[in-house]
Amino acid sequence: MRCGWNDRAQKVGVPFKPFTIGCCQIFRMAEEILLNHVEVLTIVAITRLGDAAYGVTIREDIGECAGRDVSMAAVYAALDRLERYGLVKTWMSEPRRERGGRARRHYHLTAAGRATLRREGSTALRMWKSVLPPLGGDR
Repeated sequence: MRCGWNDRAQKVGVPFKPFTIGCCQIFRMAEEILLNHVEVLTIVAITRLGDAAYGVTIREDIGECAGRDVSMAAVYAALDRLERYGLVKTWMSEPRRERGGRARRHYHLTAAGRATLRREGSTALRMWKSVLPPLGGDR
């Protein structure tokens, strides 16, 4: 079933990149992917943790460093979106040695994820610099 969005977008000259999820087409209307706060905290945690980044350690790192209590559901939802955006990739560890031990799904940033992390960091710094008083001086 066609939704007609492709035809309407082309008529008005909207730049888009289609990709398919199930039977629906979703269009990226911009080159830049805008992340929510939990997604930003998640990519920062993945960077900090390196090879030890999997769901539980990511949640713990966000809690320790950002002082935010995030649910596992929120972390896994963010990880799923980040993977769909192409910002993270997954790999499976060896099963744990304990009886019935399961493999863990680990995460690492892609090149696009690292670029997004740099962009988000520089944006946050620019915003903070605009409101913080200069060091050593009064406003």
